[in-house]
Amino acid sequence: EKCHSQPESASRGGYGYRGELGGGALSRLVFFSQIVSILLMSRLDKYHHNVREALEKDGWEITHDPYNLILTDDEGKEYDFPVDLGAEKLIAAQRGKEKIAIEVKTFGGASLITDYHRALGQYMDYLAGLEVQEPARKLYLGVPEEAYKGLMKNPLSKLSLERFKINVLIVDVESNNVVKWIE
Repeated sequence: EKCHSQPESASRGGYGYRGELGGGALSRLVFFSQIVSILLMSRLDKYHHNVREALEKDGWEITHDPYNLILTDDEGKEYDFPVDLGAEKLIAAQRGKEKIAIEVKTFGGASLITDYHRALGQYMDYLAGLEVQEPARKLYLGVPEEAYKGLMKNPLSKLSLERFKINVLIVDVESNNVVKWIE
């Protein structure tokens, strides 16, 4: 069953059934979560434009903003999970195009490690979804340089970044430049 897409504002808020909202507790819950996501988006996406500009300065063409991860459940209903950015860059003629998706995280909450745990969970979910939808696209966690330095001081976040082989894009959000790619 192919479902109608949500309006872009609802889709951008994220994580919802792509069908029209009707009655029922699930529909109300999905609608409520979308409203909360839209309200929180300005805080969560604080560095979105900084990361986008840094990617463009680094020679990347932004192809999706946001990149929509669309998965189908067992009943054929589609669900939309927006990842912050999709980009492509020509690497070399013999290699073709390298495609990436970036999940941008602010790490501006009360606890850096709590923000990291939330980001890690989203990263893992998006990684699994990309393996189904577009396995050639590589996922990165986009983080401000200061947040990355804080994560490296914490032995648990440092260990999990290394153990789970999380691809990280570190950005200087003052100059909007890429500091480092970690794979």
